[in-house]
Amino acid sequence: MKNIVNAGLATLIALSSMAHALPKVEREVLLENEDVNRVVMELKDYEARQWAIGLNGETLQVDQFQKFFAQRQLPFAYFVRATGGINLGDASAYQRNMKSLYKYQSRILQQEIADVRMIKKALRSAESKAKPIGFTGEKVMPDRFISFFSERGLAFVPVVEGQGFNLGDAKSYGQNIDVLNKYENQLRDLLKAIPSMRSLDDSEDDLTINAGY
Repeated sequence: MKNIVNAGLATLIALSSMAHALPKVEREVLLENEDVNRVVMELKDYEARQWAIGLNGETLQVDQFQKFFAQRQLPFAYFVRATGGINLGDASAYQRNMKSLYKYQSRILQQEIADVRMIKKALRSAESKAKPIGFTGEKVMPDRFISFFSERGLAFVPVVEGQGFNLGDAKSYGQNIDVLNKYENQLRDLLKAIPSMRSLDDSEDDLTINAGY
């Protein structure tokens, strides 16, 4: 990329109308999904052992479960049977917390799928108008297409034509869309793997898992 920049390139690059509207991910969704699965498995292990969750049963210090939920602003149910007669919650807390994680997991995957579809729509629009993708602005800065792909570790092929050089070609739009299609399919498979709220008998659930995917 360093060899691309030259004084005349900026005048050859058009700013996509959606360049500043593309979403930014704060943490890679696939990594977050793995972490949620890890915490669910730990909750199941603690449930089998009837160990305290939320506070350490001996020190009464906040544990890793409460911290994980608090960092994501998720509701947390305590179950503590500590020395000195301190009792918090009941044994249903394990399942209630797992349901909260499943809802959160579903929400982030569904949002990521929606974001991917928006980027694909923007790429198709750029393709139909033969607009450059990858770089924009007078200072030849990477645009939000590059940011979207790089933040998720996805390969991206820019399309820019200049005097004496070319980046990508007409096929590059489709190549980028193919990358997003594979990523979306991966997200959809993860979404389908989440237990449905009905199977968990959650009468208070307000989120339909796997709906529309």
